[in-house]
Order: sequence, then structure tokens, then C-alpha cells
Amino acid sequence: MFDQVVVAGDRIGVVTIGGSAHVKEGSVSASWVDENDGVAQLTLGGDRIGIRTTAGSAYVKEGSLSAAWVHELDGVEQIALDGDRVRVLNTAAQVYVKEGAAYTPRGCTRSTVLWRSSSPGTGSAS
Repeated sequence: MFDQVVVAGDRIGVVTIGGSAHVKEGSVSASWVDENDGVAQLTLGGDRIGIRTTAGSAYVKEGSLSAAWVHELDGVEQIALDGDRVRVLNTAAQVYVKEGAAYTPRGCTRSTVLWRSSSPGTGSAS
């Protein structure tokens, strides 16, 4: 059983109810590649795969399905990928965006805070 299904380009990703993330690339009959366990959210974008773990950490890998994971940020509620950008919403209702290669030494912790909000519907853009 699946908790999440994601499709982007020629990649298909799933997160099982048990929290295991699997991705396949190319044909729909391609083999699944085990990506990680303890996954709460999976996102795909271009040649990137992003996950939010059940512990609230964001990781991104770039390139092949077997590439190494790059830690982006802890205390994460949501992760999204778009082009060369990684966006995370943290548990303090702050939006961080990192632009550039996933392997850029500067993770989302030092990236620009675009929005801060203490409650839904309020906040300020930076």
C-alpha cells in the first residue's frame, strides 16, 4: 500500500505506508530503486529527488537514483523542488529557498528566509 505517489518527467516515486521511498526511472516497467526509509514526503523535480523524513529533516539528491543524499535542513514541514531551487517550509512557518546545485556547501539553513509567519494568514515577506 502507498501513502504517496509522485510523477515527474520520466520518474515515478512512491512512499509506502511504512515510510519507505522508492523511485523508478525510464519505462514504467523499470525496476524500483529503494531510496530511503523513514520518509514522510517525497518530491521529484528534473534529476532531483527530495525527501522529508519522519524526523523532520530535508534531504536532496541530484543526478542518478543512486546519488548521495545532501542534508538541507532540520525542523521541516514540507519540501518542494523546482528547477535548481529547493524550497522548505519549517515548523516555525518560515520558508527557505536554496538556489543552485544540491551539492552547494551552503544548505537551506543559510539561505534566504522569504517569509515568516506566526499564524496562518499573517506574516511578512522578506
